Parts: sequence; C-alpha cells; structure tokens
Amino acid sequence: MCKFKSFTLVDSSKSDKIVPYLPLLSFVVIIACRLPWLLYSYPGILTPDSINQFEQVLGMVPFSNHHPWVHTMTISLFYRIGCLFSSTQNNAFVFYTIFQISFMAFAVSYLVWVISKYTKNLPFLLGLIGIYAFLPYHSVMTLCIWKNVLFSGSMLLFCSSLYYLLKETFSQKSILSLVIYFISGFFMCLYRSNGWYAFVLSLPFLLLAFRKKWKIMIPLHLALLSIVLIVKGPIMDHYEVTQPDFVESISIPLQQIGRVIATGQELTPEQEELLNKVLKTEHVAELYTEYISDNMKELVRANDPQYLEEHKYDFLKLWMELDSKYPNIYLDAYVAQTHGYYSPSISYSVAEVDGIINNDTGLYREYLIGGKLIVKLREILLKLQEMIPLYGSLWSMGSLFWGTLLFLGFTLSKHNSFSLKKELNYIDIAIVWLPNLAVIATLLIATPVAIEFRYAYNLAYCLPLYYSIMMITKENN
Repeated sequence: MCKFKSFTLVDSSKSDKIVPYLPLLSFVVIIACRLPWLLYSYPGILTPDSINQFEQVLGMVPFSNHHPWVHTMTISLFYRIGCLFSSTQNNAFVFYTIFQISFMAFAVSYLVWVISKYTKNLPFLLGLIGIYAFLPYHSVMTLCIWKNVLFSGSMLLFCSSLYYLLKETFSQKSILSLVIYFISGFFMCLYRSNGWYAFVLSLPFLLLAFRKKWKIMIPLHLALLSIVLIVKGPIMDHYEVTQPDFVESISIPLQQIGRVIATGQELTPEQEELLNKVLKTEHVAELYTEYISDNMKELVRANDPQYLEEHKYDFLKLWMELDSKYPNIYLDAYVAQTHGYYSPSISYSVAEVDGIINNDTGLYREYLIGGKLIVKLREILLKLQEMIPLYGSLWSMGSLFWGTLLFLGFTLSKHNSFSLKKELNYIDIAIVWLPNLAVIATLLIATPVAIEFRYAYNLAYCLPLYYSIMMITKENN
C-alpha cells in the first residue's frame, strides 16, 4: 500500500482484479437503482415541455427547434421502435425512457473506466459509483423527458473523453475514446442551443490543447462542425423546423426593461412609444415577475413580435439608454434573474417533479409499484437534503458552480507544470472544465429563469469527474 498526503492508492492484487470490472458494475448498479423509480413513475416524468415534444413526434404540432429538434427526433426514434413491440402508447414510449436511463448509466461507466486508468483506489471508485447510483435527484432526473438530461450525459462523456485523450498518446486503444468524443460532441452541440455556443467558445482552446495531436484532432473537429452545421441548416430546413424567435434570446434585457417600467421610472415620449409598440407598458407592472421572463416574453408575443424583429437595433439602443440612466435597477433585475446559478443559499427541490401532466397524446401515469411504504420512503429520501447541510449543498446550483471552480483551483494549485510528457500543463488541465463553465456563462447571459436546476444539471453530472481529476493530480504529486 502506497500512501500519499491526501489520497491513498490501494495497490493490492485484490484491487487489481476487481477494478477492471467496475465500469460494468457501475452500469448494472445504476440501472438497478433506477428501476424502482421507473416502476413508480411509469413510463416516465413528462412536463409541458415534454408533451410538446411528443406532440411533434405524433405530428399533432409542427416541428420546432425551441426544444432541440434532434432531441425530439431521438424520442421519435425510440418511440417508433417501441411501437414495433407494443400496441399501447405507454409501453411504446417507455423504450425512450429506458434508452435515456441506459445512456446516462453508460456515461458513468465510461467515467469510471477513465478514472480507473489513473487510480486503483477501490473505495474511491466505489464511492464514485455510489454518488450516481444513490443520489435521489439522479434517479428522478433520469426519468424526466427533458433535453437537459441527455445533454448532461453527453457533457460527462465529452469531458471524460477529453481528459483521457489529453493525457494519453494516441494508439488503437484511443479509438473508442475518439468515437465517444466525436458523438458526445455532436450531442453537446444539438441537445441544447447553448451547448452549441459553449462548444464554439471552447473550440479554439480545445485545438490549442491538442496542438501536438493536430493531424487527428483538426480533421475530427472540422468533421464534427460540418455535420452539426448540416443538421442545423439543410436538414432542419428540409423538415421545415421552426427556429426559436428573437424574443427567446433577450430574456435578460426584457426583464431589465420590465423592472424599470414596473417600478414606475420615468421614460421619454419616444421610449414610451417604442415600448408600447413592443409590449404595451400598461400591462408590465401586473405581469413582471423578477425571477422568470416568461410573462415578459409572452407580452411581446401577444403584441407584435414582428415589429420587434424589424426594429432590433432601435430596441437595443433603448435598452442601452435605460441602462445608463437606471444602472442600479438593471443590476437588481440581473441578479434577480440569475442568482440561482451562483448563490449557494438557493436550493431546488428538483426531485419533487413527478407524474405526467394532462395531455391529448394518450400518455398517462401508471403506478407499477406503489403504496404507503413507497411514498414514505421517497418522501424521506427527498427531505434528507434539508437535514444534512453538506449533502444539501449538492441540491444547490450555486454550490455546484463554486464546487466546480474550487476543484479547478485545487487542481491547478497541485499541478506540476513541468511534469513529464504524459502529464498535462496548466492550460491543458483547465480545458477539461471549460465546456461546463461555458454553458454556465451562456446562462448568465440569456437565462429565462433564475432557479431551474435542470439548466445546470450538467454541473451535477460532471462534478464527480472534476473531483476525481483533483484527487488524481494530488496523488501524482
């Protein structure tokens, strides 16, 4: 047994025999842990967003990229496979839910495989599996038919493969990780719109980190970009997919202007005239809600969104004018709209989302298991966050964000920039954090809601990776 100051490497023959089986073990254990939750919430958890996507699958409403069309098509693929084996709507739909559960479990298995290449610490690796298997919100989120779930799994696959490919010399053993990197990068770009922006922002730094492996990585990234742009362009055009409107991208400016109006601040006649053409100022005080922009966006859509499309620059000029006149109000509006992503004091009962909303698609909730014991056990699991402070911090997007930065800081502080060729320098090691931090940056620019755990679920799913890298770095030193 070799001991280090902060990490113990168990180098026994018993550990060496067990560790190679841990990726498969993690997959089996996670699937087993998800099964009771699936039976309780069969065939999945569907909110209005989920139902809208399923309506697109059934052809009840036109295709839209408001909820990523590629994700909608993923639902469609597995639902249609399910229809080959079942004549009931619920049983056909559950094929997608099972795919989502399996995909998220595979992402964890791959993470365990990567980390096990650099440490044989059996308790540590088992603890890594336990975090994903037993943390209740992972079970609940995996059943939610949301774009954010597969996106978060894709982010874990992308960042894990990125770490592995940066550390290793390319060989035949790298082919699997290259394939995972490519496919997960594709899903990262198309399962959420801000995933595409995060990838583009990260791309120059990714290429810089792979500068010694450019003969493989530059063509790979060019191919990835080309395929994504073809899907976003010609393919979506062919299927007449409607793109999100301009209003969707200006949540924060609308909220800031809304707060100026709602607090009764003075406007010039010209400003009043423009705003009345955009959103009718007399309704703002009643509808403005500081932590969510839906009311303001719907106010614009109910008025004349085409006018806003045609006068974007006039609107931008007005927004800047009011910013210079009422900076404190703008700052208050911004904090109210974004504080959930960086305030550790804000927690979110994500695991309480449940069931299927009333809909016309034919889907309905079935309790394949139930009873008072199951309900009580579920209630206890969800209330533990209120009883255990450190554990409860895992339910806070702000805590996850600062934890991500903290692990990066500790990793850099322990990292040897002059280490041997298989180790990473400071810039390279930080690149593994960049995609997730870029996603949060896009939320801080254009989030529609202040407190929505699923928007930052990628942090929760990738945090164990960052903790593992930090511990491996300490061990190597």
